[in-house]
Formats: sequence, C-alpha cells, structure tokens
Amino acid sequence: MAIAQSPGFWVIASSIAVAIAANLATDRGLLPNGLSFADERNASPGSGPIQREGSLLPDLVGSFRKAGDRIQFVERGEGERNFLCLENLMLQRALQVMNDESTEIAWIVSGRVTEYLGANYLLIETLKRTK
Repeated sequence: MAIAQSPGFWVIASSIAVAIAANLATDRGLLPNGLSFADERNASPGSGPIQREGSLLPDLVGSFRKAGDRIQFVERGEGERNFLCLENLMLQRALQVMNDESTEIAWIVSGRVTEYLGANYLLIETLKRTK
C-alpha cells in the first residue's frame, strides 16, 4: 500500500499510461494534423546521442519553443540539445509566464530524461527564470 502512495510511483504510472494512450492514438490515427511519432521526431530532432532513460539533467540553460502541438526545450551553449517536454505542472507554469511575456525568456531547468521510439523527452522537475 505504501508504494501506491509514493510520488515516484505515480510519475512512472502516469508516464506509462500516457505512452499507452499515445500508442493507441497513433494506431487509430488520432494524432492531431495526421502526425505520427516519427513525424514529431523529425520536426524537432535533438542533436547528439540519445540520453539514457531516467538520466538526471541538472541546471540546463535554455528556452522553450513550440514544436507542432508540443513544447520543446532547447538547451543553449556548447552541444545544444533539444528535448520535447512531457506535460506537467512545471511546463504549465512556464507556458503561463511565456504567454504573459512578449520576449524570449531564458530558463534554468532540471529534469529526468525519458526515451520513446528513439527520441528523448524531458520531464521537468525544477524550473526558474534566469535574470
């Protein structure tokens, strides 16, 4: 019973449920604008090698941008990497700030990497604006 009350359990269970639902949506042709996951990966490729599932990425500096119907985090600096973001409350907060501002905002983001169909996704754990 204690496992079901763990926040980590719910993060993993939610991620699995989203992956299953997305897979079913792809099989039934329910992705918006007729996109497939392969199209989504090609629309917003990350550079560099695929990161391992569960890897912690601490204090990445970068910005968010739209990539189709998703939001992508683009790391700045040497070896720029791009990650499609998994929807969560942290991403929602960033989007609220972005919608209120007219200029591009730099962020410091920490999160966990997931991998699906050869592409990496970022589950944001902490988020703050740079000054």
